[in-house]
Order: sequence, then C-alpha cells, then structure tokens
Amino acid sequence: MFTRILFPTDFSSVSDLAAAYIHKLREAGAQEVLVLNVIDPSSLLAPAAPGPLGGVGATPAMNQRAVEEWRESAMEACGRLADEFSGVGFTATATVEVGDPAKIILRTARAENSKVIVVGAHGKGHVAEFFLGSVSDEVVRKSHVPVLVIKP
Repeated sequence: MFTRILFPTDFSSVSDLAAAYIHKLREAGAQEVLVLNVIDPSSLLAPAAPGPLGGVGATPAMNQRAVEEWRESAMEACGRLADEFSGVGFTATATVEVGDPAKIILRTARAENSKVIVVGAHGKGHVAEFFLGSVSDEVVRKSHVPVLVIKP
C-alpha cells in the first residue's frame, strides 16, 4: 500500500488538485506525507542584454539573500501544507531543496523510502512532454516507485 507519500509541489492550482487526491489516499490507508518544493536554479536566471557579438546570455536575477528569502517563503508554504495533512491524520513533514526538480524529486523518493509520488502536471512542455509536463514526465519515466499524476 502507499503508506509513505512524496508530494512535490510548486504551489500551483494543479498542485492543489494533487493535494486533494492525497486526502483520498488517507482513506485508503496512507500514513505519511513529505511535502517537497524544489527551487529550480534556472528559474533564478534573467535574460541579459545582448553581448558584443550579438548573443544573449543569462544573469542571476537574484542575489543570495533573495534566494534565502524565497527558500524561507517556500518553507512556510510547505509547512502550511504539512499542517493541513497533519490535521487529517497524516504524519507530515516539509522540506525545500534547490536543484533540478526531477532529479531532486527522484532522489528524495529513494532516500525517504516513498511508496508513491503524487505530482501535479501542467502539460506545458514540448510535444513529447505535452500531456504531462517536463518535470512530471521525467519523474514518471525514471521513478522506482509508482507515480500518481494529477492533471487539471
């Protein structure tokens, strides 16, 4: 049974839908939820002005202090979700990581001995990833545990 759930969230409306499914898994015997938010470093880059050879690069959009504030804000939001899950009988914890979202999700699932990953899918990627979204597509393809994908 899916007793230990990994719930990666980006705090979107699709993640809210996935959270609702987790409540249903409680009714089916699920006991623990780890709420995970991954801050993608590539989202911290902003386009730079054209270079001397006409190329456009990327520069850090935020300084280290801003990244820490982002992490603190994400941790507070994850904590609220964990409290919500605890309120309905789950043992729930929360964490925030920085890195490649799919890789962090997969690593965390293995390290935490998760029995299922419940993830929302945006479906905004390229054709091969259209139906799931790039992060959820990679998680589904590479996960060692079942993945429950929730779409809007």
